[in-house]
Amino acid sequence: LTEILSILQSEFNDDDYLRAVTEYLRTYDRLDASLVEYMSQFGRLDVDVIGALRRQNKLILAQYLTNPQSFARTVWLPLGATIAAAISSEQPIVDAINAGKGLLTGADTETGIGPLIRDAADVSEESLRTHDKRTTKAAADQTEIEFYLFQGSDIDSTREWCDVRSGHAWHVEEIKEWGRQAAAGNGWDGMVEGTDEETIFVYLGGWYGRQKGCRHILVPIARVDVPASDLARMRAKGLVE
Repeated sequence: LTEILSILQSEFNDDDYLRAVTEYLRTYDRLDASLVEYMSQFGRLDVDVIGALRRQNKLILAQYLTNPQSFARTVWLPLGATIAAAISSEQPIVDAINAGKGLLTGADTETGIGPLIRDAADVSEESLRTHDKRTTKAAADQTEIEFYLFQGSDIDSTREWCDVRSGHAWHVEEIKEWGRQAAAGNGWDGMVEGTDEETIFVYLGGWYGRQKGCRHILVPIARVDVPASDLARMRAKGLVE
């Protein structure tokens, strides 16, 4: 059993797999290039800060995706049980390996998506989304952004907290207040633990499926692009003149 699992885990060193990981990591480069181009309209950016965040997050994801033990609980434990059952029933060793590969790739599941592909996709998507929000916040801090558009397409599981904010512009202090309320214990359904006036810019509404990153985003905008009704709300709160 140990030998079979070792054979399967060795696929993480396969050239094709490593090339696929490398190509996916280039998504960070393209994302940051677009961010820098967009945010430059608001002021001068220190691109070294953005670059440092990118290198850090790419390294973390690369280490996760290329380390077989990252998938110990969701992949290797159930996989080991599947192979052990095949061996105990005295199936040929090649059948035991194929049974394991079927579970791994999803060929033997109703969805056709195995735990390895599912987990890798979830982690990769959450990592990229989180990176986008963190670098946007870093760029916004540098350019002293005051206004953000709460943006994103609604889905069947969109929570009321997100629904009432989506499509509106918000002052940076309003957003921080959401985080302060969360930290004070006045949270909402789906909120990520640890949400405060800083992390709110990353977590927003909270959990999306197995990912602790809301699908909605905060897009920095100029005051001229803030709808009159939203400006009126901010003015009533004493946030703008």
